[in-house]
Amino acid sequence: AYSLPLVPCSFAMFVLNFGDRYFLRAYSGLAVLGVYSLGYKICMVMPAMVMEPLGFAWTPVVFTLVDRPDARRLYARFFNGFMFCVVFACLWLSAVSRDAIKIMADSSYYDAYKVVPVVTLGLTLWAASTVFETGIMLEKKTYFRTAGHALAALVVVGAYILLIPRYGAMGAAWATVCGFGAMAAGVFVLSQRLYRIPYDLRRFALLLGVAGLVYAGSMAVPGAGQAHTVIARTLLV
Repeated sequence: AYSLPLVPCSFAMFVLNFGDRYFLRAYSGLAVLGVYSLGYKICMVMPAMVMEPLGFAWTPVVFTLVDRPDARRLYARFFNGFMFCVVFACLWLSAVSRDAIKIMADSSYYDAYKVVPVVTLGLTLWAASTVFETGIMLEKKTYFRTAGHALAALVVVGAYILLIPRYGAMGAAWATVCGFGAMAAGVFVLSQRLYRIPYDLRRFALLLGVAGLVYAGSMAVPGAGQAHTVIARTLLV
C-alpha cells in the first residue's frame, strides 16, 4: 500500500529526464541532441553531489522527528539549508560550464553551456519537490506523490511538443523547467493539505534571484577555457 503507488513515479521521472532526447532527435537531429546531452550531463553532477548524499542522510531522520513538537519547524529549516546547497552547486556548475566544455570537448559542442543554467533551474525545482513531499510520506498517502509526478509528466510532454520543434535544445531545457516546476507545485499543494510545514518560500525565491545575478556576473568575466577564468568564476560564486 505504501510502496506500490511509488512505482509509476519512476516512469514519470524517466519521461522528465530522458523524454526530451526522443523529441530532439526527431525535430532537431543528432548534432543538436549531442550538444544538449553534454550540457545535461554536466547538470547531473548536482544530484550526485548534493541531492543523493543529503537525501540518503535526511530521509531516515524525517521519520524519527515526527513526534517532536518542533518537527514542522525542523523540516522547514532543512528545506532552507538543503536548497542553499542545491542552488550553490547549480550556480557553480552553470558558471564554470563554458570553461569546462571548452577544455574537454570539440568546438562543435561549445554551445552546450547555454542549456546548463536552464536545466539546473529545472533540477533545483526537482530538488524542492523532494522536500515538499515530506507530508505525503509522513501521512502514508503516497498516491498523492504519484499524482504530482503524473501531472509533471503530462506538462513536460506538452512542453516538448510545443517548444522543441521551435527552439531545439533551449526548448528542451525550458520544457524541463516546466515539468519539474509542475511537479514541485503539485506535490507542494497536495502535501501541504495533508501535513502543513511552514516553508519559507520567499527566502527560496530570494536565493534564486541572487543566484541569477551572480550567474550574470560570472558571464561578464572575459575569456573561457583557461585556468584564470575558472578560478575567477569560482571565486565569484
